[in-house]
Amino acid sequence: MKIYTMRYVSVVMLVCLLGCGDTSTGVSTETTPPPSVVTRSVKADPSYEKDIWEIFVRNGCSASSCHGGGAGGLSLSTSAGSYAMLVGVASSGTGEVFVIPSNAAGSYLVKKLDGSQSVGSRMPLGGAVLDDTDMKNIKNWINQGAKKN
Repeated sequence: MKIYTMRYVSVVMLVCLLGCGDTSTGVSTETTPPPSVVTRSVKADPSYEKDIWEIFVRNGCSASSCHGGGAGGLSLSTSAGSYAMLVGVASSGTGEVFVIPSNAAGSYLVKKLDGSQSVGSRMPLGGAVLDDTDMKNIKNWINQGAKKN
């Protein structure tokens, strides 16, 4: 009976030791969380290149099957090209300006994303509604002047 108990204790200890990092080299063997787990936050003055473009890419807006292919007359295929298509440009469908710098409430982009548009469907079409973090960052970017930064 003692042999089985000793084997059990040995196995438990081995499992516990294998679960720890490699302390002899000072390097942990634990894995880092995948990029999708990175915490996003609301920013007072978001960057178009780092924050807003990332929202479009992550939500599939820039995919070839959506605005990456120019759906609805809006092309979001590249960061620079999408900025030029959004800021101060009127929608060919409604005539409303997609992004009015310093006026998120009046910007057609916000209306399409929050579902208050007068024509068409809420965006992203067929996708999940943008969460509060994404919506606040888009609104903050517009309200801070819709800078190309």
